[in-house]
Amino acid sequence: MLKHFYEINSNENMMFDLHYITNKNGKSDIQSITIPGMGHYPLNHEAERCENYGNYCLKTFSIKINEMDIKEKAKNSFHFDKVKAYLSNGRVVTYPIGEISIVKDSARFPIDFLASSSSTDHMGEQLLKAKEPLSIQSFLFPFHHQLGDGLQLSIITDQGSLQAMYNEMSKGYSDDQKISEWKQGKDHLVEKELFPLKLQKDDLLNTSYQFTFGNNQNGYHFYHFAIKLKGKTKNGKEFNVPLVINYSPSFTYKEIEEIVKQRREVNDGARAK
Repeated sequence: MLKHFYEINSNENMMFDLHYITNKNGKSDIQSITIPGMGHYPLNHEAERCENYGNYCLKTFSIKINEMDIKEKAKNSFHFDKVKAYLSNGRVVTYPIGEISIVKDSARFPIDFLASSSSTDHMGEQLLKAKEPLSIQSFLFPFHHQLGDGLQLSIITDQGSLQAMYNEMSKGYSDDQKISEWKQGKDHLVEKELFPLKLQKDDLLNTSYQFTFGNNQNGYHFYHFAIKLKGKTKNGKEFNVPLVINYSPSFTYKEIEEIVKQRREVNDGARAK
């Protein structure tokens, strides 16, 4: 099983993907899993996806947690870092899966979401509009240890450029070259010196992110979480606006082989003890 670092809002559709590597010549497969403290979940193999890497298959299956389970067993949040897998050969194996949290956030914010985009090269952005005067005090996000320097955040606050961008996007089609020109030299990396960031009513804000793990093996993990804009309105009401982002690694055959080799060494070491 690969590692997953998810923070899922209980206001979202509580369905998420898990990923594991199998040998195509192997005689066992995962039939169902149990999430400790939550419940038992059979796998739908017809909906399972497989990416082929030589003799290996990277399998993806979806788990949907019932909303009532969350309400009954977790008032504000629920966390787990392992699952118990039931294999087709009768074995039961406990797998570490990273860290998955289901959290409860407010669904009402003093900011409107106007547009968003993401790309296959692990980049994305969102255009926001303040509903009232407010001050953003910081950008917060989880999993700092795993992300390290692998996540870069930046913002654009220049209202002239942002309004031109929004007008272009509102046409239903947009000139990417024009938008790039408006952005040129206007973005700032998110650093402490930027805060507090004050917005007036109807001011626009562009936020963007890029995952850049390079050769760091934390880039072999899957991520889903929210960057939270923490701040206060002019009336003193605190808010945490979530900007949801995702990262799914793109593997080479050599990387899949390396992951399998590392897991085999860990398993052999555990048996030797």
